[in-house]
Formats: sequence, C-alpha cells, structure tokens
Amino acid sequence: FVTLAHPQPPAEAAGLCGELLDLVIRAMRAFAQDARVQECGCELLSILGRLEALQEPIRAKGGVAVVCQALKAFQPDTGIQRKGCRAFANVAEFAPCREAIRLEGGIALIVLGMKYHVGHPEVGEQGCAALANLALDEENRREAARSEGVQAVLAGLRLHQQHPGIQAYGIGALGNLAVEEENCGVILSAGAVEMVLRAMSAWPEEPRVQHFACLACSNFAHDDANKVAIGRAGGNRMIVGAMQGHAAHAGVQEQ
Repeated sequence: FVTLAHPQPPAEAAGLCGELLDLVIRAMRAFAQDARVQECGCELLSILGRLEALQEPIRAKGGVAVVCQALKAFQPDTGIQRKGCRAFANVAEFAPCREAIRLEGGIALIVLGMKYHVGHPEVGEQGCAALANLALDEENRREAARSEGVQAVLAGLRLHQQHPGIQAYGIGALGNLAVEEENCGVILSAGAVEMVLRAMSAWPEEPRVQHFACLACSNFAHDDANKVAIGRAGGNRMIVGAMQGHAAHAGVQEQ
C-alpha cells in the first residue's frame, strides 16, 4: 500500500533537504507551544517524508518524536492533526520510521485525533492513510487494534460516505489491518464487506476507491467462508467491473 508515488530529488539536492530537516526539527522543539510553528513543521515533514533518503535521518534526529509531541499538545487543532497524520502517512510508506512511530506512541495519537475530530473528514482521511501504511508491519497492526484503530476507521467510513478520500484510505486501512486474523474477524463482523462494496458502487470512476476496495476484498478472503460472503454480496462482479473500468490502473489490475 502506497499513498502516492513520490519522485525522488536529484543527488545534489539531498544535502539541502537534510539541512532543511535539521532546521524544521530544531524549530519545532524550540517553539513547542506555538501552534503555527507546529502546523508548518508538520507540513514540511510531510513533504520531506516523501524522500526515501531522509527516512533514517527523520527517525534518528527525532522527526517522529516532534510530530508526536505536536499531536499530543494540540489535539483540538484540526490543522495540526491533519498535517501530523499526513506526515506519518508519508514516512510510513518506508520501513525505517514505521517502528519508531509505534514506539513513540504515534499510533495511539493518530487514533485519538481521528476520534476527537470524527466529524472532520480531512483529519479522518489522513489518519486512515497513516494507519494503512503503518499496518504494513505486523506489530503495528496489533497496536492499531489495541488502540481501537479499527473502530476509528469504521466510524469514519460510516460518517463520511460522500468523501472519496476517507472512503479510499479507510478501506485501504481496513484491508491492511485485516491481514491480522483477529482484526479481520472484528472488521468483517462490523459489516466491512458491505461498506467496501457500497463505496465501489458509489465511486466507480474513483481509482483510489476501486484500488483499495479490491485490496481489501483480497485480504478479507482469508478462508472459503469469507470468499463466499464476498461473492454473495456481489463483490466478484464489482471487482470485475473495477478491472474493466480501470484497465490502465496498475493498482486495480494487480489487486
């Protein structure tokens, strides 16, 4: 699961990006109570977090820790919550920071932000994207379940059925969380198959929704009973329709 395909900078720009990373982390530490600095810092870290070469420096220099501190200190601030979650979504596309986010308490903070701002779809969208990428690691899937991340994603999907972003990334999060068999049982018992197929039906032209819906159905189908349930709900026909409608989209075709 990758939220976006990020072009990497030329080698000569890598050093400048590293210097900018140092300045951002230093400013966020120095002005920890300044909401504007924290919001801008999270936004810059979300941009720098797209760069593969900066993943280890972000982890080693405390980039994960300063985002966690911002999320913790400014829970009511939708801008900080949204941009902090987006920073985690981007860095969690790569392995080095995924464990660090969990160890710093970042998964629980993402879920808390999603619950606090359950009515704000952009916070939910970025929170779901972060959980989806973090759930690429086994222990993170378990931590997300312990932190009630599954319930937070389900709540966002139910409340924001008209928002394609939260539908896409929420479904992607459920799909990756469902790799853990215990999570899968909770997800399916909450009616996730129907949620996924409803989103596919509502957003047939939205490739992100179709891609992550196909991913989720694939991961839900751990056993024959689940496969039958997906088929009975019309999932097989919708998956075929997604492949036909998005023939040029590699993600849809792969899943």
